[in-house]
Amino acid sequence: MKKISFFSIINYLFLSCAALTVIIPFMYIISVSVTPANVLHELGSFPLFPRAVSFEAYKMALELPQVPRAFLNSVFVTVVGTVLNLLLTVLVAYPLSKLHLKGRNFFLLFIVFTMLFGGGMIPTYLIVKSFGLINSLWALIVPTVISAFNMLIVKQFFESVPKELEESSVIDGANDSQVLWNIYLPVSLPVFAAVGLFYAVSHWNELFQSILYINHANKWPLQVVLYHLLNTATAMTNLSAAGESFLTPDKQYHPESLRMALVIIVTLPMVILYPFVQKHFVKGMLTGSIKG
Repeated sequence: MKKISFFSIINYLFLSCAALTVIIPFMYIISVSVTPANVLHELGSFPLFPRAVSFEAYKMALELPQVPRAFLNSVFVTVVGTVLNLLLTVLVAYPLSKLHLKGRNFFLLFIVFTMLFGGGMIPTYLIVKSFGLINSLWALIVPTVISAFNMLIVKQFFESVPKELEESSVIDGANDSQVLWNIYLPVSLPVFAAVGLFYAVSHWNELFQSILYINHANKWPLQVVLYHLLNTATAMTNLSAAGESFLTPDKQYHPESLRMALVIIVTLPMVILYPFVQKHFVKGMLTGSIKG
């Protein structure tokens, strides 16, 4: 029988406690969201395990007039933003992965500089406003269209691709665009999955820029709707900034149950997406950050 070391015991205990700090809040959110309103009112507290199950809070959350529109806004920003992010990141990372590129070190230094120092919120807002992007969903995409960190990961991955593949393609008459399309992109799916997930989660969870740039309720993404609901003390009949009916007075509900149901609805798309890219995500992060 293999002897378990004291370090392993401490390690397992620590990891178990860390896992519980993640699992218990999710259990609480799910439990409250599926517990009927009358049960919550009777208990006077929020159970970790549901005493009864009802999906009325989910139904009510999906019937909120802001949610379907906000969901489409979030999907648009996430899908279009991620596609543009990946496209432009590749177009910047590919030439910078070539050691013979003139001015390569200058451009790399310039890009790394932006990771350490930024212009600040007010100059960024003035630039977005000068381009007429206020109250436009493009304001949530254009200012963050390239991440310097993600670009460096992709660049490192490109540098790890065997040069013999590129040289053989050049001998066969391929130009730079063909080399990128036929050689680099097919072997770069793992790093694209990792970086794409970073971009997608960032867009889906974006709140601050949405509040800063979007003033019209019909252009709010899901995170802003969730933010207003969570910060409405009574969660009664409307979102004050939207001026629209948020709940019909004839429906029985518990504010906390409705909030937790909306939290699950907002979180679920990214939770569903992650298992499909997990294998590529781990491989891409390791290869893109270690090799090069």
